[in-house]
Amino acid sequence: MTFEEYIPLAMETAVFKDPLYPYASLLVESAELLDVFVKPLLRGDNGGVVDRDKVIKEAGDCLWNLAAICKSHGFIPPADSSDVVLRPSVEEALQICLGIVGHARNIVRVQSAASWPVEETMVSSVLYRVTAVLIAVNSTLDEALDANLAKLRSRAERGVLLGSGGER
Repeated sequence: MTFEEYIPLAMETAVFKDPLYPYASLLVESAELLDVFVKPLLRGDNGGVVDRDKVIKEAGDCLWNLAAICKSHGFIPPADSSDVVLRPSVEEALQICLGIVGHARNIVRVQSAASWPVEETMVSSVLYRVTAVLIAVNSTLDEALDANLAKLRSRAERGVLLGSGGER
């Protein structure tokens, strides 16, 4: 599935009151994605091994927020994994995640200031980096999109889209 195909499917599960939500949530989720690398690589948790499934889950959460941002601006950023020329190591993915957090922060800052618009290139840059991080753990954008939709559809069926905690 392409990111373009994912956007309307993901937005079937969009439930939020404030239009700033996906921007702020992107920042939170990008930090959670970073944390999946920080704890094993910098602190030694899990024997220094990055948990591939956690990366896919957190990347999916970032992608959902990107989809909401794209929908609100009418963006259709390129999202073909073959466009990603980076083939980073897991250690390099940690640095890429730091960049994702920085870009997410800039998107939130721009959107909340409302003095100039969020640009499609800002969103595309985050999407490119999330895809590179997935490649670092031998995953794909398609796998993360599918896993995220499956999680969200399960929550919708169980009536637990709203709430907190990853294991709803």
